[in-house]
Amino acid sequence: YQDFLSYFPKGVLTRAHIARYLYDHKMISSIPEAFDKYIGDGCCCYVNRKKVCAEEAITLIHAAGGMAFLAHPTLYHLNYKEIRELVSFLGNAGLDGVEGIYSTYKNEEAATIQQYAKENNLLISGGSDFHGANKPYIHLGSGRGNLHVPYSIYEKIQYAHENMR
Repeated sequence: YQDFLSYFPKGVLTRAHIARYLYDHKMISSIPEAFDKYIGDGCCCYVNRKKVCAEEAITLIHAAGGMAFLAHPTLYHLNYKEIRELVSFLGNAGLDGVEGIYSTYKNEEAATIQQYAKENNLLISGGSDFHGANKPYIHLGSGRGNLHVPYSIYEKIQYAHENMR
């Protein structure tokens, strides 16, 4: 365990780190094998993590001085009506913004998510979904395809953060 911790000295450790460690130390033949045999949902080494409701998460983020954003809602396997309801519900719970620019969004998806944010007076954020070595095909700030997050998005978030409640 100590070797595992020293192998990843920074950051929040996830199942992806466990899989990477097992693979790098030749304990498994591939990263997917770790999830399929050991650490995937329902597997012998899977441990449930403590989950908090969305309202509690938003409150905790704000208490720590952060801003709460809903990441890539089109990946939640919801239809547009359900996403609109989720954004509205979370907006009423204090959500600050929604990821309206994302590297896998089609133009229609981006426009729809940005419209939902606007309807709820929420900020729009954008991201590449960079996760370091866990997603080596995604580079910080560039993502996939033609991802472009205008600097004005950052400026609006920065301004809102400086003027938080």
